Amino acid sequence: MDVEKAIETVKKVEKEEKVAKATKHLAVLLIRGTVRVRHDIKKALYILKLRQKQALAVLDDNATNHGLLHKVKDYVAYGYISHETLKALQKRPSIMKNGKPINVFRLPPPKGGFGRKGIKVSFANGGCLGKRTDMDDFLKRMLW
Repeated sequence: MDVEKAIETVKKVEKEEKVAKATKHLAVLLIRGTVRVRHDIKKALYILKLRQKQALAVLDDNATNHGLLHKVKDYVAYGYISHETLKALQKRPSIMKNGKPINVFRLPPPKGGFGRKGIKVSFANGGCLGKRTDMDDFLKRMLW
């Protein structure tokens, strides 16, 4: 009986890990500051919990968040992250609110810089803003 319960427990844990790996998470990193930013963009950044430069928020993949990201794409870098990167982020201290951690982390600048053309150009044009296809590699450079 104990062996059967242990097997069931292992299967349950494996199933939970598969579900966690299957859900996609978006990582959003505020690259540029919020001085002289339009009010609606600043409000969208506050909804995303991005209030300081180099703040990273981990969000669920849904239509509401995609709409907010479209609005702030000229100030943030965002992309999908793997489950391993999410675990590495959760080992770091996060920002607390009312004694509970929220999925917002303060990170150092990336090792090797932001990109060839810097923080004012989109990722598609050689910079670092907007949607990134290599968000995992970018965050690993920040986590060292």
